Amino acid sequence: MNDQDSGSTLVPMLVAGLVLVTVGYAVIMMFV
Repeated sequence: MNDQDSGSTLVPMLVAGLVLVTVGYAVIMMFV
């Protein structure tokens, strides 16, 4: 984990968070 890669690490984290929210929303819609 280099400080140089903080910028290139932030984007995948945001994408992963967006995917988690989307999947979670889809699961909630399935059960509701």
